[in-house]
Amino acid sequence: MNAGEDAGHHDTVSALKERLELGNVFFQSFSGESKKLGNLSEFAVELGTSHALVDDHLLYRFNVECKLLGGSTDSADGRPEYGSIQLRLVCEFTNAKGLSASTETIEEFGDSVALNVAHPYIREAISSIVVRLGFPALTIGMFSSPGAPRTVSGRRTPQ
Repeated sequence: MNAGEDAGHHDTVSALKERLELGNVFFQSFSGESKKLGNLSEFAVELGTSHALVDDHLLYRFNVECKLLGGSTDSADGRPEYGSIQLRLVCEFTNAKGLSASTETIEEFGDSVALNVAHPYIREAISSIVVRLGFPALTIGMFSSPGAPRTVSGRRTPQ
């Protein structure tokens, strides 16, 4: 039996949306590295997720890796890596004491609610770090459907 389960009754995603409250959103870590300067034209972001139930808090952790890529073809895959960014963000939901939800429901809540809460923080952090590394700002789109790994990629729009 999973933590928080009782015989026969499980909260649904809708019930979790009604019950849980967003307590805090914070970065556990963030860093960026510029490997070389150049014409940054593409990026690729991978997102890993995990969750934990601690006391009356439901925590979702987002591990983000962003590769900053160039448009020339001087690497094996045709895209040189100009830099990288790593983030670890946590969304903390409160009022979870006695939570009775399956692992699948908790993951679905994370995909439908926690990821939407985390996205603007992830987007702003990547954009800010990219500029601090000396590159033009990027706009990060929405992440792909649930699955491992979740990704978003794109080209920088010339300004």
